[in-house]
Amino acid sequence: MDPLKHRDDIDGLRALAVIPVILFHAKVPGFTGGFIGVDVFFVISGYLITRLISQEMEENRFSLARFYERRIRRIMPALLLVVLATLAAGWFFMMPAEYAGLGLSAAATVLSVSNFFFWDDASYFSVTAELKPLLHSWSLSVEEQFYLLFPLGLVALRRWSPKNVRLWLALAAGLSFVTSAAIVVDWPDAAFYAPWFRAWELLLGGLLALSTVRNTMATPAREALGAAGAGLIVAPVLLYSEALPFPGALALAPCAGTAMIIHAGGVGGSTVNRLLSARLPVAIGLISYSLYLWHWPILVFFKQLMVRELTGAEVAAALALMTAVSALTWRYVEQPFRQSRTISRRAVFSSALAGVLLLAAAGGAINAAQGVPLRLPERVNEILAKAEDRRPYLVPPCLIFEGKGPSSEDIRSGRLCSLGAPEGPITFLFMGDSHAGAMAPGVDAAAKRHNVRGLFLGHASCPPIVGYQRSAEAKHAACKISNAAALDLIQAEKIPLVLMTARWARYVNGTVYGNEGPYFDPRVPIETDDQTAVIAPLLRSTIDAMQLRGARPVLIGDVPEVGYDVGFVMARAALLGEPRDIRPKADAVAARQALSNSVLDAAAAAQGVTLLKPERLFCGPEYCDVELNGELLYRDEDHLSDAGALFVSPLFDDILAEIAGK
Repeated sequence: MDPLKHRDDIDGLRALAVIPVILFHAKVPGFTGGFIGVDVFFVISGYLITRLISQEMEENRFSLARFYERRIRRIMPALLLVVLATLAAGWFFMMPAEYAGLGLSAAATVLSVSNFFFWDDASYFSVTAELKPLLHSWSLSVEEQFYLLFPLGLVALRRWSPKNVRLWLALAAGLSFVTSAAIVVDWPDAAFYAPWFRAWELLLGGLLALSTVRNTMATPAREALGAAGAGLIVAPVLLYSEALPFPGALALAPCAGTAMIIHAGGVGGSTVNRLLSARLPVAIGLISYSLYLWHWPILVFFKQLMVRELTGAEVAAALALMTAVSALTWRYVEQPFRQSRTISRRAVFSSALAGVLLLAAAGGAINAAQGVPLRLPERVNEILAKAEDRRPYLVPPCLIFEGKGPSSEDIRSGRLCSLGAPEGPITFLFMGDSHAGAMAPGVDAAAKRHNVRGLFLGHASCPPIVGYQRSAEAKHAACKISNAAALDLIQAEKIPLVLMTARWARYVNGTVYGNEGPYFDPRVPIETDDQTAVIAPLLRSTIDAMQLRGARPVLIGDVPEVGYDVGFVMARAALLGEPRDIRPKADAVAARQALSNSVLDAAAAAQGVTLLKPERLFCGPEYCDVELNGELLYRDEDHLSDAGALFVSPLFDDILAEIAGK
């Protein structure tokens, strides 16, 4: 093996890895596949670590203690600083639930298990991921787990099978790659976060480091290799998106491209290697670790301050800040700890252990204290309490959710949550999806006013339409089953009235409401996949089936979709002392509900069914209300709060008064 020496082109390759990641996270147009930069990092890390260990093993001077000392010096000082700074910033800017989650993620990060934490927590590409300042640490944990176990594996292989080290590593890499490619569609989060499904990327770099290759290669071959490698990295950055199944087989392109560039640089170099060795990419590469650490928390907290997506100027300011802070961290934290000869190995291990334990304990304490709500102004906590109050109709056992809740036999037997009067005959059934669960307190209040008793059947993501199934996936077949069971209940109990509501626009339009969530931007175009041809006939046949069973169906339109997480945005605005008007425009609500209203209107007219429209209570000529007299009408982007449910309660008075009089 050639003598180990520093390679400027690998520093430049780090820049080619970190820049796309940052621009992807900053949502800069054109970098939809920038997340592949992490895969480039994995190959680089596998190559350098294997090269270092193998070199020292050949010279009979490898020491596990010295190896781990170097890794601690390289990784821990900057990591502990960023985690500490993130916890400090979160104290001032984060809501209790967010801060409690940050506490746990901080502990997981310093303990090098954040990939498992975020794997269990949520998808990397989900909207809520943008609220997690340490989400990016998952990749560092994967690398740290590799650093912990890989040297032990190499030592064992060198001892027990020295002639087959490459073969065993190749088999391990092949198994990891094949299983990753096989599961990425059905279990995307596992493929993304699990170290055993990412191991092949690091092992690819390791195999490259162990390969016996010529020291030189003809110039045309080197140029072709370098150019092809660059293309295999740049093309995915520009062409991939979060909608694709990744990593799996799609990660092979950037990983192979990275290996090609590294190899080309080791056998004489190419134009690509020389470009990567230029001063600017090398400078960015040198601070790439700190830049990766700082970039995501800074972007998250910028959004926390703005309470929306960032403008181009704000993104530029965030990029400038993270670059400056990263350069300072590299100069005054990374370099001194890496190069210091005055800090003994014992001090390195003991101080790192102390830092890890202290921050893990602090994170655990923050979580145990439920995000320390007392640190926030009273008004903020009041808003959050109103938004987070959850009546039983929104959770099992009242609501069917992820396999929990009433079974089909429970439904047929009427073993459902009650509404209205505690005793008496069942005079109505209120059924629908989670929007029905959010509206149920209003129906309950109206039923109590008229002393009638009803049952509630709620099924998340399932409209009250017999025969409807959202997709071919087995988990969505439960919707058909529960709605069919509802028909049996209506017939068995001779229920005279059925109130039906749902997030109709979601099913008829076939899409959610734009980029709804904490940073909703109403300017983002809302795509539509018109499902009228599916929903309309099923709705009419459902009405027919209920009428044949002697029930009177009443359709209830949906409430306006806001787009913003109302409680989150209002609480954040109260914390920052900046009033915000997030009322959706009435014409935007009308446009969103046009298709679903047309389906409901047609069904009501054709079959003589009463149709109630709650949006008329919320919307004036220009705007639709999200709060009233200081009370939030919504708990999130589209579900009513308890106050909102009571606000629509009078809508049901006439119907329930009529059934009470019979």
